Amino acid sequence: MLQQNLGTRYSMQSEEDITATYIHSGKQHPPYPLIDFNRKLQREAGLSQLNETYLENLVKEFQAVPQLSRNIKGLTLTRLTELALICAGNYADNGEITTAGDLMVNPPQVMVYLRGNTEPILKKRHEKLTAQFKHLRRHHSSMIHWLIHNSQLEIRQKPLLPKLCDMMSAFGAISDKYIATVDQRMKQIADTMGFLSAWKVGSAEEFHQKLKSARPSERGFIHRTLCRFDRRLFDEMWNDIGVLLLDSGYRSRFVG
Repeated sequence: MLQQNLGTRYSMQSEEDITATYIHSGKQHPPYPLIDFNRKLQREAGLSQLNETYLENLVKEFQAVPQLSRNIKGLTLTRLTELALICAGNYADNGEITTAGDLMVNPPQVMVYLRGNTEPILKKRHEKLTAQFKHLRRHHSSMIHWLIHNSQLEIRQKPLLPKLCDMMSAFGAISDKYIATVDQRMKQIADTMGFLSAWKVGSAEEFHQKLKSARPSERGFIHRTLCRFDRRLFDEMWNDIGVLLLDSGYRSRFVG
C-alpha cells in the first residue's frame, strides 16, 4: 500500500505552520513561489473548483514557477497529478463520460491536414471527422475511405493526465511506486467510464436516476466499480513539503 504512517516526528501541518516554522528556522532563500503555489492548491482545490480549464491553468502557472528546490518542485507536480486524477475520477463516478474522457484520452488540440489545403484545420473536439468534413463527400462510407487517403492528424496538445505523466517522466525524480499508482488509477477511471458507457449513462442526472431505480444488490455492485478517489495523498504531499522545508535531507516516498 502506498499509504504509510509518517510517525510522530512529522505530524500533519497547516499551511500557516509550514510557513512560520520555516521562517523561524533561520534558513535562507526559502522557495516561496513554490510554497505560495502549494498554499493556493491547498486552499482552492475543492471539487467545485476542479475542471479541465482550471487544472490546465494551474499547470501553466506551475511551469512558470522557479524550481529552487527540486524535491518540492517534484512534490508540487505530483500534487497537480493528484488533483487531475480526483477530477477525472469524480467525472467518471457521476457518469460524465465525455468530460472524464477529455482529461484522459481526448486531446484538446488536434490539427487536420487535408491534401490540397495549405493550412491545417482544427478538429472539433467532440465531433467525428466524418461529421466535421461530411460536406466533402456525400456518402459516409466513401468519406471514411477519402479521409484515410487524404488527411493526416497532428496532436498539438495531449489530454491533461497523459501530459502530466510525460512531465513526471521528464522530471526524472518521481518514484516508480507513485507512478505505478497513477497508472492504476487511470485504469480504474477507464474501467468506470467503460462500465457506465455500457450501462448507457451519459450524464450525472442519468447516472443518479438509474442508480436510484436499481435493486440494492445492483447498487452495491455499481458502487464497487466507482473510483471514489480522495485527497489523502494530495495532503500527505503537502505535509512532506513542510518537512522538507525544515529538513532538506528528508526523503519523501514520492520523490527523491
